[in-house]
Amino acid sequence: MTHCMLFCIAKEAKAFVPQVMATETGVSCFSYALAESRHGPTPEQAFRDSLQENETFERDFIGASVDECGAWTLDQANKRNTLHHNIMVVLDARSAEDQTVTLWFYPFEPEAPFLGRDQKPNTWYPFRVRYSNVGRLAVQFTDTGNPSETYSVLFRRKGELTCDNGIFDLDRAIELILNGEGIILQEDHY
Repeated sequence: MTHCMLFCIAKEAKAFVPQVMATETGVSCFSYALAESRHGPTPEQAFRDSLQENETFERDFIGASVDECGAWTLDQANKRNTLHHNIMVVLDARSAEDQTVTLWFYPFEPEAPFLGRDQKPNTWYPFRVRYSNVGRLAVQFTDTGNPSETYSVLFRRKGELTCDNGIFDLDRAIELILNGEGIILQEDHY
């Protein structure tokens, strides 16, 4: 099983971490790896994939930027084959308020043809979702049967699928993918 890095970058979200980690995602191949120390666990140790309620954890990433978390994820994924190399989840101050998190996806060069006109590979892209939807969204990025269909919805139609509060409508996105409505011509969309 490949784990997704989970970062808590705001004090306000600290108490929310165990709840996020304990959530049944409905996706058997998805679990978290909690980023605690900037040194990471030793090679013999594993990242923690669960916390009990009120269990403490190191909080070296409180105050970290998304860029720092992204660089750390890429570095750790190169050292360990148990981590998603291009997906991370960030809990910020807003997370504790509205129970959303931001899943960040980092498309590499092979995914470039499926990105939108102003998007480029080797860049982190945010998708704010309800924390219970993270596993379902991660699967869309990792287990794409038809990348042109899936990525067209996730990247080229992201604006229309994001509400005024900045939350991505994953249910609608999956519906579009399953109905074959993902592929759009760039000139029609822009």
